[in-house]
Amino acid sequence: MHKIDIARAEDEDLRGIRDLWRLGFGETEEFLDFFFQHCYSRELTLVARDGGVAAASSQALPVSLWRRGRELPSEYIFGVVTHPGRRKLGYAGALMRAALAGQYQRGVHVSALIPAEPYLFDVYRKYGFTEAFSISEREVTARALKPAANDSGCVLRRFGKGDLPLDPETAEALYGFCASAYKSGRAADYSLIKGEGDFLSLAAAFLRFSGDIYAAYRDGRMTACAFVTGADGPFVYELLGGDEGGADFLIREILNITGRDRITVKGPPAGPGPAKALGMARVINARAVLKTLSEGRGLDIRVSVGDPIIRENNAVFRVRDGEAEPVAVAADLALTIQALTDFALGYDLDADAYLAGRPPLKGYMNLMLND
Repeated sequence: MHKIDIARAEDEDLRGIRDLWRLGFGETEEFLDFFFQHCYSRELTLVARDGGVAAASSQALPVSLWRRGRELPSEYIFGVVTHPGRRKLGYAGALMRAALAGQYQRGVHVSALIPAEPYLFDVYRKYGFTEAFSISEREVTARALKPAANDSGCVLRRFGKGDLPLDPETAEALYGFCASAYKSGRAADYSLIKGEGDFLSLAAAFLRFSGDIYAAYRDGRMTACAFVTGADGPFVYELLGGDEGGADFLIREILNITGRDRITVKGPPAGPGPAKALGMARVINARAVLKTLSEGRGLDIRVSVGDPIIRENNAVFRVRDGEAEPVAVAADLALTIQALTDFALGYDLDADAYLAGRPPLKGYMNLMLND
């Protein structure tokens, strides 16, 4: 196999990376113009060149993973794309290995991604990822909603393409409401949260290319929001409710406006409806994750980690109340990097629950350029 050189993108790579997105993802020039003006970060973009031309590329978005009020610096990998004429030559694998190494060097604790196709779950497992994020999906009928009396005091605001750019007050309220839902645990046991600028850029992309945002206000405060999309019939891409009645009020209004008696609603796994796999995660810095999640827990356990890609993770760590020191002793728990991710995120370092095979905790992320 020929040697593949991966490097951080330069300004002159922009046209080639745009071409990769157009050829690999079928994106329109209008979308590419918007994305590369508002969402693109050259510093977090990798490119593989062949003859001076971009043959493959990947990008990353800085995010935070929140669990029990604790923050783990994280990144979301997306836009992994290879030129159609250069596929099956090892470019994607080289990009993934380089991306993970770069994340470790930047101090990232956890990496996340959403496989674009079901078969890619198995592909990304080869790089240490495991299922960690899910989403609920249910069909809601008008008859199943709570009585309209519960909507008392709710006021609807609907935002579309014509409302861009969002006024500062609306933008602040939208980000504040969604970030609070993710951090508080209302959405899931742990959640990925984007910074305000990135969130609002992706919300703007949603409004411009995908659909509308409906928001319920009570006493001047946002209490629920819904991202509504669907070219072949509307569905709720995400529903977040902050108080009783607000979410049902929004669904009722959406049904009235669209003239339907039922609608598919997606949302956090903590909500009603069965959950299905959405995204994957991978611990990037084992020691940092073990230290952060063990603070104030009274734990004392020795954990060995096996990681074929990030060699710094290969050690036995003694985990004690905010400490995770490498030690030369036998481990109480021997884990692959996937198992460590499950143990840390899905079981919050609870060895008894992990070994007993109890149902794992639920994670959530959204608006991640996966649709």
